Amino acid sequence: DKMPISLGSASALIVVARGSHQVILQHEAESSLPAAGLTRIGPMLLLSEAIDKGEFSLEGNVTVSTNAAKVPGPTAFVEANEVISADDLYKSAVMISAGDAIYALCEAAFGSMDVFLSKLNNRLKDLGVQAVYQDPMGSSLKISVSDLAKIGCALAECASFKRYSTTYMSEIIHSNGNRTELVNPNRFIRELVGCTGLMTGSSNDAGYCG
Repeated sequence: DKMPISLGSASALIVVARGSHQVILQHEAESSLPAAGLTRIGPMLLLSEAIDKGEFSLEGNVTVSTNAAKVPGPTAFVEANEVISADDLYKSAVMISAGDAIYALCEAAFGSMDVFLSKLNNRLKDLGVQAVYQDPMGSSLKISVSDLAKIGCALAECASFKRYSTTYMSEIIHSNGNRTELVNPNRFIRELVGCTGLMTGSSNDAGYCG
């Protein structure tokens, strides 16, 4: 008989083995639930893989569009038409899931958000993910922890992502000299030895997600 496990207030949970990705523990793993900003893990995977493949470089600058500057939620406080280092935007995206930074980078890397969204859903389909993104940030997406685990396992293999995923505190410098402090909300990376990420999210309907 299986020993009972206390899940606290968790609506769903999954634990998989590193490397083999074999499921060790799961609860409501296939239930589609709101996941707040954790849905940005999908865009981060596609973007990080493009960087790893040399299809997009973090060495140049990015001009922030009006649409990017308007993305709600965690923010790098970039303004429309601001020119900023791609590396600073990526650091903001990895550390705090900054929506404005993610959006600006995806526009720069893929040319348009329509192209990005199509490539994102095709990549996730290849991973066996059931959820389909209707908008680039997945703002209204409900997703299962099983899907999140598939995306997370792939993202954990991205060298570019791991460059900043263990950073607890940093900052970015804007072209006008202003500075934005970045504090990673994932306390595991500060308190749990060997933790390398990945992402978190929170909202009233989703609660705290990781």
